[in-house]
This record gives sequence, structure tokens and C-alpha cells, in this order.
Amino acid sequence: MSLHTDRMHPFSSYAMSRRFAAIAEEFLPQGSGLPQDVWEYRHRLFVLTLWGHVVGLLIFGLVAGVSVSELFAIGLSVGGVALLAGAGWLSRRVSAVFVGGGLVLSSSLLVHFSGGYIEAHFHYFVVLFLLMLYQDWAPFLTATVLVILHHGVVGSLLPQSVYNHPDALAHPWKWSVMHGLFFGAAAVVCIAIWRVLEGAAKEQHRSANFLDSILDRMPILVFAKEAEELRHVRFNRACEELLGVSRAVVLGKKNHELFPEELAERYTAADREALDKGLVVIEEEPIVTRRRGTRFLRTKKFAVGGDDGSPKYLVGVSEDITDRKVASEVLQEQELKLRRFKRLLDRTQDCIFKFRFDDYGFIYVNEGAQRQVGYSEAELLQMTLLDIEPEFTQEQFERLIEPLVNRQKESVVFQTAHRHKDGHDIPVEVSLQLLDLEETEERRFLAIVRDVSLRKEAEVALAESEARFRQAVEFAPNGILMVNADGMITMVNKQVEALFDYQAHELVGQPLTILVPQQFRGGHGADMQRFFSARAARAMGRGRDLFGVRKDGTEFPVEIGLTPLDTPTGPQVLASILDITARKEAEVALAESEARFRQAVEFAPNGILMVNADGMITMVNKQVEALFDYQAHELVGQPLTILVPQQFRGGHGADMQRFFSARAARAMGRGRDLFGVRKDGTEFPVEIGLTPLDTPTGPQVLASILDITARKEAEKALMERQVLLDTANKELEAFAYSVSHDLRAPLRSINGFSQALMEDYYDKLGPEGQDYLQRVLKASERMGQLIDDLLGLSRATRRQFHREKEVDFSAMAMEIVEELRADDQDRKVDVRIEPGLIVSGDRGLLRVVLQNLLGNAWKFTAKQPEPQIEFGTTVDQGSRVCFVRDNGAGFDMAYADKLFTPFQRLHGQTEFPGTGIGLATVSRVIGRHGGRVWAEGAVGRGATIWFTL
Repeated sequence: MSLHTDRMHPFSSYAMSRRFAAIAEEFLPQGSGLPQDVWEYRHRLFVLTLWGHVVGLLIFGLVAGVSVSELFAIGLSVGGVALLAGAGWLSRRVSAVFVGGGLVLSSSLLVHFSGGYIEAHFHYFVVLFLLMLYQDWAPFLTATVLVILHHGVVGSLLPQSVYNHPDALAHPWKWSVMHGLFFGAAAVVCIAIWRVLEGAAKEQHRSANFLDSILDRMPILVFAKEAEELRHVRFNRACEELLGVSRAVVLGKKNHELFPEELAERYTAADREALDKGLVVIEEEPIVTRRRGTRFLRTKKFAVGGDDGSPKYLVGVSEDITDRKVASEVLQEQELKLRRFKRLLDRTQDCIFKFRFDDYGFIYVNEGAQRQVGYSEAELLQMTLLDIEPEFTQEQFERLIEPLVNRQKESVVFQTAHRHKDGHDIPVEVSLQLLDLEETEERRFLAIVRDVSLRKEAEVALAESEARFRQAVEFAPNGILMVNADGMITMVNKQVEALFDYQAHELVGQPLTILVPQQFRGGHGADMQRFFSARAARAMGRGRDLFGVRKDGTEFPVEIGLTPLDTPTGPQVLASILDITARKEAEVALAESEARFRQAVEFAPNGILMVNADGMITMVNKQVEALFDYQAHELVGQPLTILVPQQFRGGHGADMQRFFSARAARAMGRGRDLFGVRKDGTEFPVEIGLTPLDTPTGPQVLASILDITARKEAEKALMERQVLLDTANKELEAFAYSVSHDLRAPLRSINGFSQALMEDYYDKLGPEGQDYLQRVLKASERMGQLIDDLLGLSRATRRQFHREKEVDFSAMAMEIVEELRADDQDRKVDVRIEPGLIVSGDRGLLRVVLQNLLGNAWKFTAKQPEPQIEFGTTVDQGSRVCFVRDNGAGFDMAYADKLFTPFQRLHGQTEFPGTGIGLATVSRVIGRHGGRVWAEGAVGRGATIWFTL
């Protein structure tokens, strides 16, 4: 048997179920749910009510006498249900089911605690009415089923825990059915009330849908937020399309959940301001969208009040003004560009003239044109081109522009002159075009004019510069030639002719290889191509020798510098050629000199080594190996301190740094003894000289090392001799004092008694006795003078030496001459003293020298009728020599070597008195000054005493 769905029996089970479902659908509420914000508000109240039941049960249980442990278990179970109901991570329906179950459980426990007191049963009805407010079948049916099960099952099986009425205890099934029917009726009543409320809600929902449909069809953005937390409750389709998100995602969300932090803060601040002021208009508000990037809105935000007058909602109406803003910005940018272009035209140095086709009258001139010709804009607009064009008549200008008029050319460029308002002409270059304006069928000329005065001056200056350049190249001391990209010579100077022995016409137009030796011509073309590709000035032939070849085939070394040039005929190369034959010869000589230097260093009698700035030894000679008992390979690369005793190594690095900073040749270790240490650790005294050198590897020091062990021993012996000499000098001084004292005492006695005889017995002695007495007196006087001269000689030798930098020798000589004249006033002597003679020496000893020399000259000119004495200087072999010259008695040169020996005299005592000590004293003093003294003379023709200091 087959079933036909279109002819179903009216009383079949399927038809009956469909009819029952239709009736139920008509009668029962739909339970479509509440808006999120309403549901959350009610749910919070229900959760608080459940927690109130937890506290109430605990208090009621204590009053009813329930044990503490049972109360703890009850509080823990009901409180756990309350915690789950308030958990934010559960869905709406599950949270509502936990609330319903917790309230029914609380009601059941309240019935049990009261011992089945009948009034407590009405608590279930309150629970059902509360759960109806969820408008959700799950919590309502869960609570209804739990109540029926509790009263039906528990009431039937344990009636004493549910009922306290005697009849209920006797007939529990009757009371269970009765309570079941009663709760069923209560459920029906709740459903009816629910149906009425849902109908009203549907009507309200239809109104809201009607409003939403109107809002969704509006092209502007409309949204609404609840005033307390600013969560979105309305969001039209225009908002969805702009932001690229559905309203389901947005509704119930705050700004911070939808936008970046900075924008969310800005939007929230504007929302709060609108709620405070009632209305806020934001002319331009950026908003970030998912598909369209950043958009700009013009937004009005206003507050909608509740029944109490306080703001309940914030409503926003926004218009997308992005396209309008972009168009406005584009328009502003274009206007700005036009203004800038006009300003650019006005400020450009070029002149722009626009004039008519028919009469050449100006219709536009820029500021540059006004500056050029000196007329104002108003004046020029009343003029024609021919008013400022002195070089063209109208006929000539028409012939000039004929190619433009006939469309043969698009522009004409020519040079002419414009006449300034003050009468002077300005050289210009004109680019002239003919403009066709199809809209108005007008033809206009556009002239761009450039003042070429500076260019003309520059061309003249360039011509002069080129002439100077050619002159400089022509007479340059080195050879200069120019080569094009094909390797052909295009120019040479005179020095090239002289170097290669060609005439200029023999080289210009020839390949450069004519000047290159045959063996190097093969790779020359590739080198030229590489240079023209690189285009950078450089020296040619780095790392190899270059040669040129003369006309006669002889080769000579050259140095070549290449410089790329851009010329009107294309790229070329300027080559500077220098004959380095002399330099090569000098390099060979230098290499030979270096070899000789190395040989001299290697075989030098003293040790020589070289040290770099890091204190490392870089070279040693054989004498260093012999001095320090090392092989060369053991020292090179080692620090210099390997040759320095341990106790002196601490400050050696600082000394090296100071020397490298000072960079001056000097002796090392001034004021202190220096020592070296041999390989076996023995030390020996050294003398070191340091010389800074600049080498290809950097600054270095050349150290000359001399073993002065023998010198130190000699110095020690000399010091010992000096001690003996000092002792001898002291003994000599004591002897001189003794001679002076002991000889003078008897001499004074002889002289005294002789004077007494002369005074008392002179007449009684007779002629012979008188002669003897005179001789005794004269002998005693000579003896006294001899003692004085001996003491003077001793003092000149032993007195302490004090050198002064400047001693006025001329003034000193003048003082001595004045003393001689004072002692011998009857004589007239011509004395000539060189003025301004300054010397360095011991002032006292130098006075002794002049006293003796000038005194001798004064004495030995006594018999001359016209005595002359001269004191001056001369130059001999680059050194200054002092002299004292006279025209007196003179001497025989055969005895010149005896003049400076003590007690040696060349004249008799009766002829010229003296002791022979004076010149010996002069010799001692000059010797102490590091000089020498000698004499020249002739008998009867005077004498000259020469000396140096």
C-alpha cells in the first residue's frame, strides 16, 4: 500500500500532529529571546536572587535546627549552581537553566526545612513567574519538570518531607496529583501571560523592524549606543557596508572592542561630550574600515533621554565625506599648482611674451619680461612686439615667422636684441611658437625670451680662457697631447715635438701607437678602450715601466697622466708625458746609495739597529750581534726591551713614545748612565744616539749603540788623576804662598838696609860702593817684580773659570789704554781700537790678556818717534781672530817659539825691562778659553800677537 502525501487521511497520526502543532504554535509563545542588553540586565537580577536564596536557606536552616554539616553541603551545592549561573563563559540558555534549577532547588529545600509547610509551596509559583521573564523555554520547562518531579515523586514516596497535612500524609498520591494539576494550571497561566507579553514584544519588534528597515535604506550611517557603557544597540546597513562588518559583530560591543586604541579613545571622548552637551557636530572624523581603508565622516551625535529626563541612548548620524574631501583637496591642489605655475612664470629669469597674430600686440607678459625691457605690465599691453624689437622691420619679421605660419616648423629660434625703456639694447635668444586655439579660432604667438648678455660675456671669457689654455698647454714644461676615442692624435704641444723629435703636422691625425715602442703596441688598444669606459683621471701604467719611442727609434722612460675630456667632437683624452730619464738614473743612484748605506751600517764599528713605533726590532748589524752575543734572527721581531736590563724596562715604553712624539735626533739618556744586557745576562755601559726615520712601513728609529766600557774605565782613571792634580794644585798654591811670603821677607830686608845705606852712608861709600848699592836696589826691585809675575801666572792657571756670553772687549781695551796713558803722561801714542767687539769668556782673565798684550805694545814702542798700537779682529778660514799690533822694536821670527815660554826674553834688561812672564800668562789664559795664540814680527818693524777664543 502506498502513501500519498497530497491525499493524507484527515484523521491520520501525521495530520493530527500537524494540527496539534499548528494549534500549539498559535497558542504557545515562540520564545524568540530577548535583546542582549535586556537579557543581561534580567539575568543579573536572577543571579542576585539566587544568591539571596543561598543566604536565606542557611539562616532558615539554622533556625529550623539543621546540622552544620548538612547546611555546609547545602550551601556548597546551591552556591556552586549560583557561581555557574553567573559565569560569563557559558551561553545564555545554559546560564538561564542553572538559574532555574538553583531557584527550584532552593524552593524544595525551603519546603523540606519547614517540614512540608503548605505555604512554602507557593514559592514555586514565584519561581515560574520569574523564569518566564527569560522568554526562553529551556529554563521554564526545566523548572516546571523539576517541581512536578519533586511533588509527584518525592511527595508520593516521602510525603512527610513534603506535606504536613494529615490527609496528605494518609493519601500522598491524591495530594501529588492535586499539586501537579495545580502547578500545571499555574504553568498554563504563566504561558498565557508569556503569550500576551510576547505579542506585545512582537508588536514592538515589528515597529523596531520597520524603523530598522527605514534606517537600512538610508544612505547615511545611523547607529545608537546605550548611554551607560556606550555599547552599540543599533547599527544600520550603511554602517555595515562602510566598516565591512556585520551588525551581529558590532551590537553589544564598545568602541575599544572595535577600533584601535587611539581612535577608540577619540570616539569615546566625543560620545561623552555629546551625552553631556546634548549635541555634538564633528565636521571631519577619520574612521578605519576593513575594505576601504581610512574614510572621513561628518557626524552628528545627540543624546536621547529616558522617562526621567537623563540620557538613555546616544544616537549618531554620519555622512561619508571622503569623496567630497578628496575632490576638494584635488581642486585645491590644482588651484595651488596653477598659482605656483603662474608664480613660477612670473619669477623665472626667462621672459614670456604672448602676442596677437594679426597686429603683434601683447596680450600677456610675465614679470621677467617687465624686468627685461623696463616697462610695466600696463605699458606693455598697450605695445606691440615691434616696439621693443629694433633689429626687425615688419617685413623682416613676417619673413622670419613664415615657416610657422605655413606649418613648416613648430618653433623658430633666433637671436636678436630687445630695446630697454631707457634706450639700451639687450642681446636675447627667442624661441617663438604659433598657438592655435580651436575653440575660439584665434591664433597667438608665444615667445620665450632669454637674456644672453651673460652668455655673450661667457663666450668671450671662454674664448679667452681657451686661448690661455692653449698657450699654457703649448708652453707647458712637460709634453701634452690629446687623443680621440679612435686612438688618433688630435693635438700636441711643443714639448711633445721636442721629446719625440717630430713636427706637429707629422703627429696630428696619426695613431698614438706611433709614439709607443713596438713591443708594447699589442695591448695598447685594449688599454685605451678600458680607460674610455672607466672615464676617470689616473696615472697610466701603474706597476710597470712605460717607454716612448722617438722618431729615430730610440726609446726613453716616461711617466704619463691621463685625464678624460668631453669636447664638441666627442670624448677625448688629455695625456701629460714626462721624460723621467733623469729620475730613473736618480733611482738607480739611490738604490746604489741605499746599498752602500746598508753596507756601511752592516760594517759600522758601532752597533746599529732599527726599531718601529711598537718598540719591535726590525734590523740589526753585525756589531749589534757581537755586542749583545745574539744572532740577527734572534733579535729581529723581538721587543727592544730584550736588550735592556730588567730594572730599566719599566719606563722604557714611555721614553719611546715621547721620542716618537718629539721626532728629533738626540743622544739617549741624557744625565744618566745607560746599560745594555747581553744574552748571558751580563750588563755593560753603552752610549746611544737616536735618529728618527720615515720609512715605507711607517716611522722608525735608528739607534747607534757604542760600548763605552773602556771610556768608563778611562774616565775612572782620569778622575783619579784629577784628584792627584787637585792635590798638586793645592800643594803648588801652598808653595806659591810660601814663596810669596818667605822670599818677600828677606827681600824686604835687603831693600830696607840698602835704602838705609843710601840715605846715611851714600857719600861715604865712594863711586864704586855707590854703584854696587844701586845694583843691589835694582836687583831687589826686579826680584819683587818677578815674584809678582810668578804669582800672576799661577793665578791665571788655577783661578775658577766663569764664562760670560757677552764681554765688551773694545771697552775693556779702552780702559787699559787710559790707565797706561795716566801712568806715562809724557808719551803720545796713536792707539786704534775696533769698536763694538763682543766676545764670550771669563772677564777677569780676558783683562789679564789685554793688560799684558797692550802693556808690551806700549813698552816696545817707547823708542819710536811716532808709536802706533792697533787692537782689532779679522776672519781667517771662517773663524774670527783677534790681534794686537804695534810698530815697535819687533823680534826675530827665528825665536818666535820662545815668546810664550816663561822667563824667555828676546831683549836685554837694560833695553826693555821685564821678567818674561807676561806672554806665558797670555798663553795660559787663551788655552783655558779653548783658543790658540801665535806671534808675527820683524826686528825694528813691530810685532803682531794673534789669538782666538
